[in-house]
Amino acid sequence: MIPWRSTPTWQRRSPRSEMAGSTNDLLAGLSVDRADGPGPSDEDVLRAELAAQRACLEVCQGYLADTQESALYVSEPAAMAQLEAFAEKSQGMIHLLARAVRHANSVAGEVAPAAELLAEGLRQKNAQARLGFLLAGARQSAARARALADGATDPDQRAVWEELRGLAEAQCAALAPSSS
Repeated sequence: MIPWRSTPTWQRRSPRSEMAGSTNDLLAGLSVDRADGPGPSDEDVLRAELAAQRACLEVCQGYLADTQESALYVSEPAAMAQLEAFAEKSQGMIHLLARAVRHANSVAGEVAPAAELLAEGLRQKNAQARLGFLLAGARQSAARARALADGATDPDQRAVWEELRGLAEAQCAALAPSSS
């Protein structure tokens, strides 16, 4: 049996990488123990986590693009300040998710903004409608991050989702109508 057949495609090593020094300790004569790698169920969990991270990254990029587009049409200083705060939190979310995607050995740059979100944002008739659209999206993002954190089995993944939830809740606070 070929030793790397049970590993995921993105973790496979070529036979050439099995040369001395790349995956074993030539001086001690010890080889790498492959038994402590992820099992089949762990692989599925990791794949699902990566898919969720990439989907959230796509959504965050879509909302950021919509925020930037909305800023072109907003003239009220209060609404502009809300958009700026939302965009700042969106960038934090994108950095967090991109780091998590890269940590999973995937390319974050391949993830494109969700075009349907930008199109939906552009259909909003005025600044208040756009702010409402972004607020609804931030609430959905916070709820999704909370659900993903509750379902995460890995403490590192749970920490990513919890931090994302905090940023999404900060977006909600930035866009919430003032009570004055």
